[in-house]
Amino acid sequence: MTKPRVLIRRLGGPVEVARLIGVTHGCITNWYRRGIPDGAKWRLLRLARERGIDLTVEDLEGDGHALSPGTAGEGGAERSVRNEQAA
Repeated sequence: MTKPRVLIRRLGGPVEVARLIGVTHGCITNWYRRGIPDGAKWRLLRLARERGIDLTVEDLEGDGHALSPGTAGEGGAERSVRNEQAA
């Protein structure tokens, strides 16, 4: 299990992660309390893979919010990130 704070730090911190996925850094820091939304998890997996960071689906599911298959596509990622911003 990778805690959201550890994962975000490994990807460059909340400001960098926010920039990379197109949300505010406040959205990212909310993940520390609420967990990472499904759609964002898929985007984080992709970012980690692009940067050579060893990260698995199981690492992300440990925050109590399992990935659901319906969010695997980019559309799901976008909807989830938009929902997180609206919350």
